[in-house]
Amino acid sequence: MDIKKELITIKSQIDQGIEEIFDEVISQTKQQDERMAKVVMYLRDIILAGGKRARPMLVLQGYKAAGGKDSQKIMRAAIGIELIHVSLLVHDDIMDRDDMRHGVNAIHAHFAAHANKTFGTNLDDDQAAHFGVSTGINAGVYCYALGVELISSTELDPDIITRVITNIQKTIRQTGLGQFQDIIMGHLDQVSEKEVLAMYKNKTARYSFENPLHVGAILAGSDDDFCTQLSSYALPLGIAFQMQDDILGIYGDQQKTGKSVGSDIAEGKQTYLVVKAYAKANQSQKKKLDSLLGKQDITQQEVESFRDVISEIGVGTQVQEEMDNHLNDAYKALDKINMEAQAKEFLGNLITYQKTRSH
Repeated sequence: MDIKKELITIKSQIDQGIEEIFDEVISQTKQQDERMAKVVMYLRDIILAGGKRARPMLVLQGYKAAGGKDSQKIMRAAIGIELIHVSLLVHDDIMDRDDMRHGVNAIHAHFAAHANKTFGTNLDDDQAAHFGVSTGINAGVYCYALGVELISSTELDPDIITRVITNIQKTIRQTGLGQFQDIIMGHLDQVSEKEVLAMYKNKTARYSFENPLHVGAILAGSDDDFCTQLSSYALPLGIAFQMQDDILGIYGDQQKTGKSVGSDIAEGKQTYLVVKAYAKANQSQKKKLDSLLGKQDITQQEVESFRDVISEIGVGTQVQEEMDNHLNDAYKALDKINMEAQAKEFLGNLITYQKTRSH
């Protein structure tokens, strides 16, 4: 199996489903309010502008792994998981003050910049900024509700749907914990590696990897024991994914990631790489890091300077080794799980893909 081709093929199928759903929703919304329809249209556009569709793919693979035979039957539920993910990203961009998503303006930034032109208002800069944030918060809630609606309307046994919704809500609550841990760490003088890893597990590993696999498996009728086995694969993979994501947030190519490189530095994010660097840095290096981490008006030259200090401290190899250890744990766990062969091959190739991904 060529994992990259497979990812592209599945993404195309999911994107087609997203377009069809939004065509329907936009048509309905236009009959109620033309202005809100413009918000929903931009929501659709920003979703389709990028994204790997990893979570709905994992729903489909979890379904196959547990013996599910008709993936089309659960496609709307898989898309629902993607929309819940998007809703969290919309709010995350507001909290992080990140104005770009998938290489285009984040929703709050777009409607702050285009409020007067799009809606015929007469707002000053502060009012426009608040309008953009308000619109972004509302769009996130709207997207979340649409995602849950798609899942709850899937034509399966109501008890299965109840299990799925309960699983999702527990995970989102855990994600809220992880998000707060991420927020508060940006304002603390000292953060331990253990605290960062706990945040990675709560914020990323559970909702981006464990939950989609669980949702798919439950939709196929699996029991809790099988879901527990999937967790032993998903959690270490999710932690490794977040480690790589944070490295790309500092060293990545903005054209590939679709996100402002340096935004994590500007927000003062205590990533695993940064925490390890502080632990090993001398006083001069710490002083330099302190002067740049959390600098909201950071320049590209200062981003380069931050990168240079991190490289000078020399913790990159250690972080890479620890990422590899988590990926190896995922391999070992997957090997022990009795599941459908194609799903197992896909999930194994996903680990390999994680080692080399650049976005």
